[in-house]
Amino acid sequence: MDTRSQASYSKPRELLPHSGRPTLSTSGGGQSPFEERFALLVESGQATDRTVAAARLALDMIEEHYGIQLTDELGAPLATHLAITMKRLLNGETLSEAPDAVWEELQNHAEELEVASSIVSRLERYLNIPISRAELGFIAIHLARIKLEANLEARTCV
Repeated sequence: MDTRSQASYSKPRELLPHSGRPTLSTSGGGQSPFEERFALLVESGQATDRTVAAARLALDMIEEHYGIQLTDELGAPLATHLAITMKRLLNGETLSEAPDAVWEELQNHAEELEVASSIVSRLERYLNIPISRAELGFIAIHLARIKLEANLEARTCV
């Protein structure tokens, strides 16, 4: 990995809007549990610094909305998906439509659809690109999984 990329990933997320909550930190150094993953995605060409910043923005919105701190286990699939997919969209690629079964399942997840819609709006403004209804559905499915797993973790800790 080149030093420029390495340096950009060791910085705290101070460039993004801060909600007053502590940043995601596993080491006390201000790094999120996703920084190593993000660095690998950029190094491999699957993501860019800009799409990683977009993913961080979305993850911050999720933490704020649900009042949780995303761990690698809870947030890594969505963090990876966002960083890679946003690069594909910036490159002009289109996404396949979410299957009908996804939309049927999401009928039971109105909150996740609403949060996903807010995330999509924010990412569209940040990246200055349109983001499809399909991507909104994929984000909502990730949110439903995060909410379910976070609730299960909370119940097993009691």
